[in-house]
Amino acid sequence: MTTAERFVKSSFLINPVCDILCRQFNRAGMPGPALLSAKGCDMNKLNLVSLKIIRWSGWLLLPLVMLFLLTGYIMDGRYGFGKLLDEKSALTFHRMLHLPLIVLVVAHVAPAVYLAFQRWGWIKQRT
Repeated sequence: MTTAERFVKSSFLINPVCDILCRQFNRAGMPGPALLSAKGCDMNKLNLVSLKIIRWSGWLLLPLVMLFLLTGYIMDGRYGFGKLLDEKSALTFHRMLHLPLIVLVVAHVAPAVYLAFQRWGWIKQRT
């Protein structure tokens, strides 16, 4: 079993993006388990890597955005969060989160846009 087949098999029911890509790239037009075959899903390595980047960056963004919001509320003092840290420490921590947040958002959005353009037919599929 190739890496692409393992990836598709492991994420077929879990990831709707993979399901959509497989359905679109499936030349035989067979839905369901037929997508798991090598002929059924023409996802090249770039598409697989893009999906993995989207997943990993999404999971990393989740706690980072939560921390970013938390430090913002601490600085503002709303909802009693001002008691967790002083304003200066919260501002320092908040500023430290800017670069990782920007990097992860770009890493999350760029492959997602590429796959969306490919799905919509604006970019031709690589073979």
